[in-house]
Amino acid sequence: MPFESSMSAPQYSKSPPPQVLRSFVRSVFVRVCPRGDSQRGNMSFRWKSTGTLRRKIWVLGCGILFAQNMGFLNTASAQVIPPAGQPGIQEKLLRESRPTFKPPEEQIPDIQVKDSRTIKDAGEGPSFLVRKIVIEGNTLFDDETLGSIVDIGEGLEVTLGVLTLMVQEITAYYTQKGYILARAFIPEQEVKDGVVRIQVLEGRVGEIQVMGNERFNTEDILDRMKPVQEEPIFQKDTIEKTLLQLNDILGLTSKTTLKPGQKFGTSDVLLEVTESRPYRFSFDGDNFGSRFTGEERYGITGIFGSTLIFGDQFSFRAVRSNEEQFFLNPTYILPLNNYGSSLKFSYIFSEFNLGDSLAALNSGGKANIASFVLNHVVHRERTSEFQVRLGGELRYFENGILGQDSSNDKIQNIYFAFSGFLADFLDGRTFYNFHFQQGFGETDVTDPLNSRFLGRGDVVIAKMEIQRFQSAFFLNSYFMLQGRGQWVDGRVLSPDLFPIGGYGSVRGYPLAEAAGDNGYTLTIEYVLPFPFKIPLSDKPQMRTLDQVVSLFGFLDHGEIFVEDPQPGETDVDMDGAGVGVRVNIPQWGPNYPSMSFSFAIGFPVLDGAEPSDGSSHTIYLGGVITY
Repeated sequence: MPFESSMSAPQYSKSPPPQVLRSFVRSVFVRVCPRGDSQRGNMSFRWKSTGTLRRKIWVLGCGILFAQNMGFLNTASAQVIPPAGQPGIQEKLLRESRPTFKPPEEQIPDIQVKDSRTIKDAGEGPSFLVRKIVIEGNTLFDDETLGSIVDIGEGLEVTLGVLTLMVQEITAYYTQKGYILARAFIPEQEVKDGVVRIQVLEGRVGEIQVMGNERFNTEDILDRMKPVQEEPIFQKDTIEKTLLQLNDILGLTSKTTLKPGQKFGTSDVLLEVTESRPYRFSFDGDNFGSRFTGEERYGITGIFGSTLIFGDQFSFRAVRSNEEQFFLNPTYILPLNNYGSSLKFSYIFSEFNLGDSLAALNSGGKANIASFVLNHVVHRERTSEFQVRLGGELRYFENGILGQDSSNDKIQNIYFAFSGFLADFLDGRTFYNFHFQQGFGETDVTDPLNSRFLGRGDVVIAKMEIQRFQSAFFLNSYFMLQGRGQWVDGRVLSPDLFPIGGYGSVRGYPLAEAAGDNGYTLTIEYVLPFPFKIPLSDKPQMRTLDQVVSLFGFLDHGEIFVEDPQPGETDVDMDGAGVGVRVNIPQWGPNYPSMSFSFAIGFPVLDGAEPSDGSSHTIYLGGVITY
């Protein structure tokens, strides 16, 4: 069962919290036996006095410390402070429970190829005997591969039109392999002994011309196009990746036209740039928070592009609840080269005070997290992406109860991660993210200021998230399938627990209803655009109601598992189901914002745990306005 958190306030104040008790006992030991060793779990005390009072205090202290080390006092603390109020989990929840209103937009680079080829009739021209076809200029594919395309056996009576079709087949083969500038042609020649030569130009980029830019420097844009210009043989994947990364720059979109170059065998690139605002603001609100820190949350996000150098990005996010919870996250991303490498710096500050039925504890906490991430985009095109990350974090969490420090975690970790997406022939897209982390610090499991009894900071943590958007082939509806999970090799501290319950996890339950060392969540959601095409406006993006309104139903499942469970700790599973509606109003003009709103109701279902707040359902409201 999840930790109970619905006890009345007077029950919390009957006795001091366990961390206060431990501090009191240790202070008694220091005063009574100044030469005694009261450090973490060392029970060898040296006494000079045999007084009755000291004997009684020693026995009492040993009993309390024994209870602490056996987990009784920490179990009581865990039952008093539910996961939603434990250090580190608050910051995680603020990031993971943000609403999702629609699938990620599909990015399609605009690439046009001006082709001077003409289609010829296969019967055009006189016929003649060809005994052999020789292909020249090919370096990417061998003669055997290309020869099979133009195989004529022992000889064949052909026309110039037939040879032209063969040439176009070779060109099409190159195009299929991603070499969209490659061309095969029949050079001027005298056919001797039935031998015909076909020449292949595998395609190179000549000049790159930029037009339409005013605010952005032409040299900066050309510098970003270097991967295209420096490539020995032009490939579609390279220009797609380059254009997608160029369009990531806030305030800049581009499209490309490839046309015959001034030099033989080359194509020139015409890059047309459209500029817009280099910043973006969004305001959001929801009721997805915890009743202990404020269910109503209000946030602002700002993103600014090219602040110090071309292509960099500074952003910040701030969140405030209707209770005493505050979250601030500034981030800076610095591009390192033109090939998809960047360095990200981030800082998180968060603080909260517990309210509701826990207000009598006068408990709260704060977190400071500094991180850096080295990111590299290995592959990127319209149908797939793969990137790798190497990063590190310095995390500091502190909590207090009744004016006394109750926990203090200092954790460092390094991690390796990779993520991306794949689009497939089933009209679906799959997004994935895998994260492998090694922690350092907080290795003493008996430290009384650890946030969790017997928890450690030097654990290995593996996390994964897979999300798929799959067309249902019916009225533009689709399924969203999602799985998230965590595996650890030992008992972790509170900041590294895996929470379940609430929006973004198992709807129908309070936020972070339970948390464990290992865990997973599964979600299936069916989204149906409004089934009737009711006219709305003459704007292409919102011409009918089905473009704006969608209905959805969902089923969530979550389960957590506790490593080395202590008294009062147990594995928990829960299931939730419900329905909802989303409204997405796109930006219909350059000076207008886009807006998204959602309403959902979730119910605990099946034989999962009972919600700790005793509710039979939970209503979720959220919205965001982006300008």
